[in-house]
Amino acid sequence: MADELKDPANALPTELFMRVLEMAEPEDVNQCLQVNRNWNNLIETNLRFLPRKKATAVKVLYLPLYNCVSVVVAVPIGLLSHETSAIIIHKDTAFVHLIRRYFPTSIEISKKTAGIPDWYFKGIINVSLNFEVATDLLSYIKQANSMKTLEIAGRYKLHSYSQLFRNKYTPVIEIHGSGVNKLEMTGRDLRALTEAANQSGKPVDVFIFERVLVDFNFTDFKNFMDMTSFTERVILRWEALPTNPEEFVQWMQDVVRQDEFRVNMTHQYVFNFRGSRFHLNFQRFCDN
Repeated sequence: MADELKDPANALPTELFMRVLEMAEPEDVNQCLQVNRNWNNLIETNLRFLPRKKATAVKVLYLPLYNCVSVVVAVPIGLLSHETSAIIIHKDTAFVHLIRRYFPTSIEISKKTAGIPDWYFKGIINVSLNFEVATDLLSYIKQANSMKTLEIAGRYKLHSYSQLFRNKYTPVIEIHGSGVNKLEMTGRDLRALTEAANQSGKPVDVFIFERVLVDFNFTDFKNFMDMTSFTERVILRWEALPTNPEEFVQWMQDVVRQDEFRVNMTHQYVFNFRGSRFHLNFQRFCDN
């Protein structure tokens, strides 16, 4: 009897104990995980079945200077507003227990991607990941079935960008850095993106790749522009465009119908093409 009084989890039937946790705040459940091994095992085993609290956004940021993790959570409190809270966590894995109790519309994880279960991403719409350790990207997000936005950076692993587009296409794609495999963006990748956008019925809205080398030619670019389904307003921001200024000017004049077109130093161009308004930006020309 003395042991049961010390440990309510032993005194209550498991179903009743979990019912209590269903009504608890995520921060309280996180504290319960630290009570003892019995509580920890019981909660860990059943955590994925507990209802999660809806959140507008969850942001996880590792602060190396202080060796801690900052978790910022925005919770809706009305139709047009939300309440934001920031929590600093020093124990390495404690933040995982905390965020798993939230069901956010958007998730941003920077430098602390390890330890988060794949089921957590199911139903999340906007996903931003900056991997601190080499991680197979498609395995990591295999249960992410509702994404409209995907942003990746850091030490992700892919065989090719075609593999990503065919398996986890999203209308908004941001790629920052070439990952562990030092990938290049190829003509095959562009064709895979075109096929994914056209077949899914979800036109390309934003396509950004930075610090990723270009391994396609200007014909591949023109085919991508001619054949891909785009939204009304499109953002394309790339490392380089595989052509020279003269050829690019000729294309703009012949196809885009900008007779007075000139290249500029910033390579930021806005034009109408195929019923869409394009915002094209690249760092430099590279005549492949």
